[in-house]
Formats: sequence, C-alpha cells, structure tokens
Amino acid sequence: MYPILQNLSDFDNKFHQLFDYIKHLAYLCITEISLRKSRNTKSEIKTDRITETKELIANLQNGRNTVLISPRRMGKTGLIQNAFWQLKKAEKNVICIYIDIFATKNQHDFVRLFGTAIAQDVLSREQQAMKRLLEFFGSWRPAFSFDPLTGQPTVSVSMEPSQSEMTLKTIFDYLKASKKEIYIAIDEFQQIAKYPENGLEALLRSYIQFAPHVHFVFSGSKRHLMTQIFNSPERPFYQSTVAMGLEPLHEEIYYQFANRFFENKKGSFSTEVQPLTHCSTRI
Repeated sequence: MYPILQNLSDFDNKFHQLFDYIKHLAYLCITEISLRKSRNTKSEIKTDRITETKELIANLQNGRNTVLISPRRMGKTGLIQNAFWQLKKAEKNVICIYIDIFATKNQHDFVRLFGTAIAQDVLSREQQAMKRLLEFFGSWRPAFSFDPLTGQPTVSVSMEPSQSEMTLKTIFDYLKASKKEIYIAIDEFQQIAKYPENGLEALLRSYIQFAPHVHFVFSGSKRHLMTQIFNSPERPFYQSTVAMGLEPLHEEIYYQFANRFFENKKGSFSTEVQPLTHCSTRI
C-alpha cells in the first residue's frame, strides 16, 4: 500500500475508534444518570425488558437466588435496578442493595464494599439508625461525605484486614436479625474467583443458606467463570441458584427507551443517531 493510502487508512481506523468511544461514553452517561436518579429519588428505570424483569422478580419473591449472566453493557444493571424499584413499590419496608465488585482485588475489599453498601442503605432510609448500626459493627471506621451530584449524605466504612472474615459473619448476623425481606445484587460476581483467598465462596454459601429472608442476585459478565462457580459439583454454590441470561434488545425498543429518557429531560433523541448508539451499546 502506498504511504498516503496507509496514512489515510490509519486515520480512518483511529477516527472510528474515537467515534465508538464517544458513543459508548454517551451511553454510560445516560445509564449512570438514570441509575443515580433511581437510587436517590426512587424513580423507575424502564429498559423494556418486561419478560426478564417479571422473571427476576418472581424468582426473588419465591426465595430463588438467581444467577444473571451476560456480556458487559447488555443491560444487567438496569434490569436489576428496575426489578428492585418494582419490589420496593409492591412490598412495604423491603430492603434492596446493589453492589458492583468489579474493582475488588481480595476478600477484604469485598467485605468493605459489602459493609459500605449496607451502611449507605441505612443512612438513606433512616439517619437515626446509623448510630445503632455502628454500635452493632464495633470494628467499623465510618467516613461521611456528600454526593457532589445529588447533595445526599454518603458513608463508607473500613476495617482491619484481619477482621474481614469476622466482619462478614457479623454482616450476615445483622441481616438475619432484620424483620424485613432483603434483596441483594452482587454484580461482576465472578471477581471472587480471582481473589487470593480460597474460602470466600464456602463462607458466603454457608451464611446465605441460613438467611431465608435474604435473597441474592449474582450477576456476572464472564460466562466461563460464572459457570465454574455455579455449575461445578465441587464448588460450594453448586445447585443453589436458578440461571437467567440476557439477549440484546431489539433496536426499536432501545430507541424508545433512549427517547423517553431525553423527553423527560426536555430534549430529543434523533432517529439518525439511533442505529449508531444501538450497535455499540447493545443494552
């Protein structure tokens, strides 16, 4: 190939890479704004996965812990958040907690994130209960701040790494002591297979089976790792869950979802942009 043509080809490739990045960034902005709004105003996220939402809700209400497997950017988080919104709408005083453990590296990271999610839930529902929570978890070191986008109070907790295993047991003791139905989603669950500690799966399984009113969604994007965790006879979670998968939404359904989002913001979503965003997001 002549040098000028080679340069043009390189430019064209980089241009398309940049364009794909911009499209994906736009999708992330839409999703993150929607999820923040849902978490802080208890509003519904409609992704039009009607069948999947009904199936997930039915599983949870009937005490069936669920494994949800699909590639990233397929809409798992939106599905879970919408199911949680509908559960809270239908059942008074239920607790719904979502955790994304993709960035965790070990058991201590997992327990710290789990504890922070519980503390944040308590803070968002009843700030006066935070004192009782911290008394229950005497080893926690809380740090309070405010969300820069919503202005809502936030909390994070930390503990000594040596206390992680005992803290995990205390978390489940706290959950079991609650009189409410609790729904917990752990996203990117396959991450625990990469931890240097070997016993976390067994610990979780032993605690979960004695917490009958605590129901779990284990969501993951790495099918082979998730399959090993839940379908291998030698693993603790074998035959303890039901499985769900997600297929890409039809292009028209995605357009309706995106258009509703922009209409709620007093904007519009062009049909000319629709095919470009749909092909890169696959929500």
